[in-house]
Amino acid sequence: MNKSHPKKKVLIVSSLNPRFPDGVAAQTTLYHNLLHLMNKYHTRMICLVPDDTVPIIPKEIEKAVDVLPYSDQSTVYGHSLFATLKAIKDYIHHYERMGNNVLEYVKESLYPRIVQYDPDFILFEQTGYSMIDWRRKLDRQLHTKFLIRIHDPYPLHLEKIVVHSKSIKESIFLSMRKSCITAFEKKYIQDWDGILTHTAVEKQHYDRLSSFKVPVHVAPIGVDTHFLSVKHTQAAKDIDMVYIGAMRWRPNVDSVLWFYENVLPPLIKKIPNFRLAVVGRNPSKRILKLASEHVIVTGEVEDIREYAKRSKLSFCFSLSGSGIKKKIMELLAMGLPVVCDKESLEGYDAQRVRGVIVIDKSNIPGIIDTTIGLLENPKLLAGMSRDAAETARQHFDYRKISYDFETYVRSSES
Repeated sequence: MNKSHPKKKVLIVSSLNPRFPDGVAAQTTLYHNLLHLMNKYHTRMICLVPDDTVPIIPKEIEKAVDVLPYSDQSTVYGHSLFATLKAIKDYIHHYERMGNNVLEYVKESLYPRIVQYDPDFILFEQTGYSMIDWRRKLDRQLHTKFLIRIHDPYPLHLEKIVVHSKSIKESIFLSMRKSCITAFEKKYIQDWDGILTHTAVEKQHYDRLSSFKVPVHVAPIGVDTHFLSVKHTQAAKDIDMVYIGAMRWRPNVDSVLWFYENVLPPLIKKIPNFRLAVVGRNPSKRILKLASEHVIVTGEVEDIREYAKRSKLSFCFSLSGSGIKKKIMELLAMGLPVVCDKESLEGYDAQRVRGVIVIDKSNIPGIIDTTIGLLENPKLLAGMSRDAAETARQHFDYRKISYDFETYVRSSES
């Protein structure tokens, strides 16, 4: 930065829950972003965490991080298909009420700290719409720019579920819910000076909502390729395909059940000893029932890399949700070739992503033939494994990407 200009003061406000499957990964990325910014800006982070969890803070940034505990007692609102119109109406205010319920505990501590620091920019990270009322209150006390990172917009997630739902009642209910939340977004999106999201598709979503054209910056997702690096040996490969993901999250459950019902039976007919591993915490009863001589359901494991070492191939088909993109990057970083659909790579240049076979999920015979062809060619799989890991190192390591925070802050200065 030009010495003639004083350093700007940047504050990151983050709400993290280390109990969540990606909580520790989110912490790691955020802390690297902070470290990346500290050399060019006066930077601090206020990290909101549940009072019964402990964030892991690297020593090099300890002095720049303020940890504020809160009581994690959020109210859960009804998701029943038979919910009344009143329940539907409640979703309009869902995020506001979540903010009041979850974060009430820290209001008196957070406000004074932000006001005392008096930053030029505040980036609300991993906090969602629960920060909207906070932003308005702070706006009356500070002369600053308010930026927010919003990933996996919920209306896009609901839209995918509606498309693939087999229940008319569910489709009607979720369509109404999507309309309510979209209306809420459109009303309050104008309150921000800038938005950070991950893909061009997400940017288009917020560009459409913003009548005042709030600047939307796109930065890709990064993963820790050093940590996820795996040494593969053919002798250790006793699992044909693996799916890795938290099994309480509907998009993961949908993907596994779809594969089990549509792809697995023909595969077993052609490869009698075929083995599939479903790796992830909190498997539902529907997932647990899949366990058999052909299907391993692990539940939570200490280290997912051990299953990556044992697996020849992975899959990822998007039937709902929009967070599956990070999963692809993690699989690639572990050197796992991936069979997936184009929706799973939404927002990324598929031609640049090596180690991936993209095929439409409606082409089930094609998926089966492709999978068998790969499994019967160990040399090809080994080459794809190397390409996958190299792609992750070159394009998706968070040390290089760092969510492009510096560019984001710089672009917001004007």
